[in-house]
Amino acid sequence: PAAAVNAVLKAPVSRNALLAALLTDLVQMLDRFQADGFRPFKAEWIAAHALHQKPVRVLNGDASALDAVVRGVADDGALVVMHQEREIALNSGEVTLRGAAK
Repeated sequence: PAAAVNAVLKAPVSRNALLAALLTDLVQMLDRFQADGFRPFKAEWIAAHALHQKPVRVLNGDASALDAVVRGVADDGALVVMHQEREIALNSGEVTLRGAAK
């Protein structure tokens, strides 16, 4: 919420100005993605990815599951996991991720 932004910045922020700034950045990022693909965003994504180097359970569309460890992301944006000493690239729409049970 805009109130949370105001609290963090310690100054009033116009919701309209904030939205305009976010949309401007988003359009620039989408243009870059269209031109260059995922690769320019890869390092930043890995740095912010909550499950990087963590165990996960991969749930496939056919209801099968496998336990793996997230290793990173490929240049095309596919999620790379290690399963039974083998790296597997997973594309969005094929899997659902959940943090592995502890």
